[in-house]
Amino acid sequence: MKYFTPLKKRDILSLIGLILIGFTWILVDQIFLKESSQRFVAFTVLLILMFQIQFWINKPQLIWNYANTLSLILVIFVALSSIAMHALINHDFADKFKHSILIWMIVGIMPYLSGMIYKITRKNNN
Repeated sequence: MKYFTPLKKRDILSLIGLILIGFTWILVDQIFLKESSQRFVAFTVLLILMFQIQFWINKPQLIWNYANTLSLILVIFVALSSIAMHALINHDFADKFKHSILIWMIVGIMPYLSGMIYKITRKNNN
């Protein structure tokens, strides 16, 4: 547990809220954005904003450990969700495999990018 941060109740509740917002966006973005490249850009921007909210709400002391924790939890959650959705429900995982891998990578990297932004902006505010 040296490289991870234990999550408190506030961390878990805000993370669940942001996951629900993310799932809502995924359901809605297909109505407004027809091309998958537009959806990936919007998804990336949304993730940065949501992780910034997560960092600002919870103000972690060990930013990189917190990013490790978020990344691990969310990559596992997103991977299991996409496998369940595309392999078990829609039976189109072979078609969506590359997109799924890209989403897993984006979700895995974004806590670190947001942690870096949080660290830079927090220094400037202090």
